[in-house]
Amino acid sequence: MKRLLVSLPLLMIIAGCSTSHIKIAGKTGEPDIYTMFGKISSRDFYVPVTLIDSLVPKWEWEINGSFPQSSITYFREYLFINDLSGRVYCLNSSTGKITGQLKHKGTIYTTPVISRYNVIYIESINDDDISYLRVYNFIEGKAIAETEIKGRVITEIIKQGSEIFFVTEKGLLYKFSSIGDQYWVKDIGGEVHSSPASDGSIIYVANSHGELLKIDMMNGSILDTIKTEADITSGLTIIGSSIIMGDKKGFLYSFDIDNGKLNWKYDTGSKITAVPVSAKNKIYTVNLAGDIAAVDNDSGKEKWRIKTGGLLNSTPLVTDNFLIVPDLSKRILFIDPEDGTEKKTIELPDRAKLSPVIIGNLLIIGFDRGVIRAYEIF
Repeated sequence: MKRLLVSLPLLMIIAGCSTSHIKIAGKTGEPDIYTMFGKISSRDFYVPVTLIDSLVPKWEWEINGSFPQSSITYFREYLFINDLSGRVYCLNSSTGKITGQLKHKGTIYTTPVISRYNVIYIESINDDDISYLRVYNFIEGKAIAETEIKGRVITEIIKQGSEIFFVTEKGLLYKFSSIGDQYWVKDIGGEVHSSPASDGSIIYVANSHGELLKIDMMNGSILDTIKTEADITSGLTIIGSSIIMGDKKGFLYSFDIDNGKLNWKYDTGSKITAVPVSAKNKIYTVNLAGDIAAVDNDSGKEKWRIKTGGLLNSTPLVTDNFLIVPDLSKRILFIDPEDGTEKKTIELPDRAKLSPVIIGNLLIIGFDRGVIRAYEIF
C-alpha cells in the first residue's frame, strides 16, 4: 500500500500547528460533486458498479479526531470529512494528503454539505447546548456565514437546490439558504434521533414520540403525522412512493408517502440506527445485534438474513456485486446482495465508522482513531 508514513505524534504536531484554512484551485467545466450524506435528499446508497474481488489499497491518512457515523463528501478530487474534535478536513483523493482544515472548539457530528464552491457544516457546543451553522468558500478561502442555533445537531443535513434543512436533537427544524440566511424554524415536538429525508417538496422528520411528520419545505407547515410504534432511530430513506425507516425495537417500516398508510413491517429483532439502503427492488438493513437482512421493497417479505456476530450501526453501501457493511467489530464485510453470502472481509486495526463512499475508482472507508483509507476497486 502507498501509505503515507507519518507517525501519530508528528502528525498531531503538524495538525496542531496548521492554520484553519482551506483553499483549492477553481477549474472550468461542470464539477463532479457528492453533495451530502446519501448523495441526494431522498438518500441513495447504491452505486451501479462491479468491484474487483481483490481490492488494492492505495493510501491511508490519519486525522486528529474520531469519526461519527457520517461519510465523506467531495468536490472534484477533493474530499471533505468531519471529525469529533471539531474539524473539517479537505483531502486530495489521489494522494490522501490534507490540503487544508477548518478548526473549531466544538464537535462536528454531521457530514459536510457541498453547495457550489461552499462547504456547509454545523459545529455543536455540547456544554452550552448550542450549535453554529458555518458556511465556508473553499475557492476564495474564507468564511462567509456563521449563525448560532439553539440546541445540538447530531443528525444529517439535507440540501435541496439552494436551500438546506436540518433538525436539532430537541426537535427544532430549520430552513436556511446555502449562504447562511435563515428562512424559518419549526418545533416538531419530541427529540430527534433520526436523519430526515425529502422527496423535493416535502421533508420527512421522525421524533421520539413515534411520529413521522410530513412538512412542507416551502413554509414549514405540518401536512400530516404518521404514527409508528416506537422511537425512530435510523435515518429515513425514500424509495419510489415509499419511505423506509427503522426503530429502537428493531422494526423496519415502509409507509406510502402519498396516503401515509403502512405498506409493511419487518422485525429484525434489535435496534436499527443505520439508514436502510436499496437496490434492485430490495431493501437492506443492519442492526445492533449484527444481523443483516434483505427484504422485498414491495411486500416486505424476507429474501435472506444472516448473523455476523458484529455490531452494525453505520450505513452500508451497495454496488452491483457487494453490500459493503462497516462493523464496529473492526472489519468491513462484503456481502453478496443476492443471497447474503459473505464474500470478503477486510480486517481493521480499530472500529469501522464511516459510511463507505465511492469516488471515481476509489472506495473510501474510515475507522478509529480517525483513519481514512482508499482502495482501488476496478
